[in-house]
Amino acid sequence: MEAEKTIQNTYKHIQESAPNDYSFPSLEEIEIINSVERAYITNSPSNSKNGTILLAQKRSENLFVRSLNAWGALALNTCSPDISVYAFEQSVSHIDGDDEENVSSGVAYNNLGCSYIYKGFFQKAKENLETALAKFRQLKNSTNGHVLEENVVTVLNNLRLVHQAQRDHIADQHVQSELIPMLRQVPLPPRVTAIVEFNEACTSFENRNLRKALKEFEMLKSFCELELNQMEELSKCISLKICLVHLSMGNSSKASSIIDTETLTLPELIEFFDVKANFPLDLWITAAESLVDICDQQGNQDLACKFSAHLVQLCRRSCGASHPLVARILLKQGLVFSNMGKAEQSRQCLTDALEIFTRRFGAVHPDV
Repeated sequence: MEAEKTIQNTYKHIQESAPNDYSFPSLEEIEIINSVERAYITNSPSNSKNGTILLAQKRSENLFVRSLNAWGALALNTCSPDISVYAFEQSVSHIDGDDEENVSSGVAYNNLGCSYIYKGFFQKAKENLETALAKFRQLKNSTNGHVLEENVVTVLNNLRLVHQAQRDHIADQHVQSELIPMLRQVPLPPRVTAIVEFNEACTSFENRNLRKALKEFEMLKSFCELELNQMEELSKCISLKICLVHLSMGNSSKASSIIDTETLTLPELIEFFDVKANFPLDLWITAAESLVDICDQQGNQDLACKFSAHLVQLCRRSCGASHPLVARILLKQGLVFSNMGKAEQSRQCLTDALEIFTRRFGAVHPDV
């Protein structure tokens, strides 16, 4: 909640600022932008369905553009998409036409696309992401080729999220056929590879291609153990996905070897979850939702409801009562109640979730 207040105050400051105000920045102002960028990187999504934000190049002398990108990214992380859209639109409108700024322009269009994914405006997201991709491809032979390739991979993966949301399987497969080979051909930061591979594995799971999903999740887990920090949190998240795949395949014994919720109490499940201060937000919600599903599928629906109630209280204290994460957990809880035949409790959870989603995103958002 404090973060949201900071974003709101910064939004007012940005509205009153002009590019010339950043012409001769002090060391303190530069450090503020650096710290915001570090804060975003520390909490950046590893498997977000809202897309992956890019940051402006640090060597850019246009601190105004860097500031807009950094604060826009942080606004999206704190569920303030309108502020994020404003920041990225401002960034686009203030970028010059030389090579360096064209890179920054592609960054801004990508980020604007992510903001529209978050808001559920998928056609606008697609248009901005395609613009970003075109700008990066125009600069393919620049001296920053490795940076551009990384950006192209990120934008392509974001486009896949749009196509999947639009249920455009042909377009998704077309992007996939270009994207996946690039993981083997282009030197990429492990974090970028992990984001793409996680989406690929989740897509296989959602399409009920269970053997493929299992192989992909297991390979990703091995890759992350070798290449990425924050291993404990990410490994736990992937392990829970592997557990869900095993349950979907009818391999209850293999699922139970990862976690057996039939024998767990609520305090034991909370201890297993072990939320830490540095747990990235999207990994937190992915792990939480996976645990609720596992409890439900392993027949411990009472524990699933109790754990959901615990998560709702945790989200309300940490993020505020109207935060979309609260709605996502309420939605899960409502579905569990429905499976238990408790129609009244289910209806109440789903109604509360609907009110939050509608208030935050409007009536046209897919979650609504």
